[in-house]
Amino acid sequence: MKKRVVGFLMAAGCGGAAMESGGSPAAIELVDQGCLDHAHELAAAGAVFVGPAHASTGPAPIHVDATMIEGHRIAGEKHIHPDERTQRAIQKANVRSTAPSFKICLGVDGVPTEIVALRPSCFPRYDEHIKERMSEWRYSQYVVNGEAVAVCTAVTFVYKLE
Repeated sequence: MKKRVVGFLMAAGCGGAAMESGGSPAAIELVDQGCLDHAHELAAAGAVFVGPAHASTGPAPIHVDATMIEGHRIAGEKHIHPDERTQRAIQKANVRSTAPSFKICLGVDGVPTEIVALRPSCFPRYDEHIKERMSEWRYSQYVVNGEAVAVCTAVTFVYKLE
């Protein structure tokens, strides 16, 4: 069963991991148990698990309102704006504003495990930028009944031309 990890690792240290996009920093496919055994090391090195990677490693995350976990953020920029090139593309397209929404799931350690566009911005470069920056977010543990739990929430970014 394939597991997908997105990060900026040039080498994964396990035979079953292969870089997409010709070895550039992109996605790493975990394709065997040997690579899954290294999942915690990859996460510690900054990789972000996306898709169904954690589906078999514990209970399903609980869904919470974004306001419930916002106070738990300990790292990462909250406001993610498009770069200058994307700002020009937005302006050229005569779009006055965009409000992309993303689902983010956090493991019990407060590290993102899944980032998925729910409503893209129509500017793929901006969407990818948002996902990259969200992968840098870190949270303190979210605790329910005295136990740290994995959580998911939705986040909307509003960008308006001025």
